[in-house]
Amino acid sequence: METFPVSPSGYRLLRMPSFAKERSVVTNHIVSGYHFNNANNVAWRKSAFAAGIEVKDLGTADGRSMQLVRFTPGASFPLHRHEGPEFIYLLEGVAIQEGQHLSAGWAAVAAMGTTDSNFHSPDGCVFLTVYTD
Repeated sequence: METFPVSPSGYRLLRMPSFAKERSVVTNHIVSGYHFNNANNVAWRKSAFAAGIEVKDLGTADGRSMQLVRFTPGASFPLHRHEGPEFIYLLEGVAIQEGQHLSAGWAAVAAMGTTDSNFHSPDGCVFLTVYTD
């Protein structure tokens, strides 16, 4: 592993060996409990949740996960209930959640127990989400 100099915050970052590039994780081994991930190096994968949607898995901890989500034009999530809070932040495009139009810069929070009945994107979008597994 290649070691980089100590950062201004005092952490030493390590570059993972080439076999670890598939996960594209740069991990701090000095302080446990941290997971650093360069999303630019994470491949998009088809969502198991719905057609026309791709995701980048960015991390999981303590029962919560973070993903980048990309909708193709016309894609939609099926009806689903939130088993815990769900946070989204729109980066590109427009999404419609429960009748509310969300464009780049908008954030939405769905409380535990709420139901998304019609989350969709007419022209495509990209957003960051944190949700309960």
